[in-house]
Amino acid sequence: MLNKSAQLISNYSPIKYHHFCLNNTDLFCFRDDFYLCICSENHSRVECFRYDSKHDQCSHCLAGGRCLKGDQVKSTDFICLCPPCHSGTHCQFNSNSFAFTLDQLFFIDLISINRKAIVRLLIILPLVLFLLALPNNLFSIVTFRRQNCLRNGIGQYLLYMSIINQFNLGFLAARLIHLTINITELHSDSSLDNYLCKIFSFLLTSSSRIVYWLASLIAIERVYMTLFLNGR
Repeated sequence: MLNKSAQLISNYSPIKYHHFCLNNTDLFCFRDDFYLCICSENHSRVECFRYDSKHDQCSHCLAGGRCLKGDQVKSTDFICLCPPCHSGTHCQFNSNSFAFTLDQLFFIDLISINRKAIVRLLIILPLVLFLLALPNNLFSIVTFRRQNCLRNGIGQYLLYMSIINQFNLGFLAARLIHLTINITELHSDSSLDNYLCKIFSFLLTSSSRIVYWLASLIAIERVYMTLFLNGR
């Protein structure tokens, strides 16, 4: 298929298309918006067929991937030609060397021979971490809600950090479980997976950054109290 040839012949009648085969010996086939034409072996003539290119169009691929449709009846019969640094059935996984994502970290393991063990690990481990951290964060919340702890900014920051840390572990568990289901194709819904991937990634990144900022504010206030308030 030659896009340049298709643009040139868009205003031609299919009767005159044999000139393209005569003048281009390396040309095997070409098309326009209405016809698909195939050159003969000796390039002396051309055979054109009525063809609607809209039947081959689909929009299931992400990240600018090219979607190629197979069976016209089955909407699930397609393949995505992904751009560089992207992979997956819908080009949904990013392996850019300048970005570090959970997709990049676990993709190879989840398509390997030992993926069953990795799937169990990615589902069980974050849930265990969530349950282990739950009583610790609950006790921290109860402790830092006391009036004595809320008199200064450090106690308030520690209270907020305990709450956000628990949510952060919940977002991590949800993101890993969703990633596992998506890569192993236990459930396939491209639009839903796209939204969930963006939502979980945003919440996980935002909550982590908030914790970093709260830790920085705690350190700044402790330095301020030590230098100017004599540790009071």
